[in-house]
Amino acid sequence: MRRLALILIFLSTLSYSNEPQEYTFIGLNYSKSQFDISNQTTNKDIFAIEYGKQTTDYRTTFSFNYNKDYQSLTMELDMILLDEMFHTPKFRPYVGFRTGTVRIKNSGLTDDSGYFYGGSFGFIIYANDNLDIDISYNYNIIQEIQGFDNIQNVALSIHYFL
Repeated sequence: MRRLALILIFLSTLSYSNEPQEYTFIGLNYSKSQFDISNQTTNKDIFAIEYGKQTTDYRTTFSFNYNKDYQSLTMELDMILLDEMFHTPKFRPYVGFRTGTVRIKNSGLTDDSGYFYGGSFGFIIYANDNLDIDISYNYNIIQEIQGFDNIQNVALSIHYFL
C-alpha cells in the first residue's frame, strides 16, 4: 500500500505539466474527526502538515495527519468548481477525491494499519496573495482494518503560497 501511495504522489506531480501557472503551498490543518469503530462513534482532534500545488482549476495536497492514537498520509486531488459563476478569485468551492494510508491504536481492533479512499468538498477563501483559508468536509472509507469503517471530519486549513 505504501508503494501505491508513492506512485500516486509521483503521478500527481506530472498532472500539472500542461497548466500555465502553478502555485506551491505549505499549510497547517486542524480537523474535528468522527471515527466509526465497531459501530461506536469516537471523536478526535487531528492536526496535519500539508504540502501541495494548485492551478486555476486543480489542486493536489499531501498531508501527514497526527494524533497520539492515529496517523495517516493523505493525497487529495481537488477540482475547483464554478469559478466562472462567482467571477472572483476570493471564494472558490471545490470537490475532491482522497486516498491514503492509515494507522490507528485501538484495543478493540485486531489490525492497526490499512488504507482509505473517499471524497471531500469545501471552500477556498483567499485572505491575500500569499495566504488562503480552506474549510472542508471529508468522508473516508477504511479498508483492511476489521471493525474500522469510516472517518468523517470537518477541517480548517491555512495555506501559505511559496
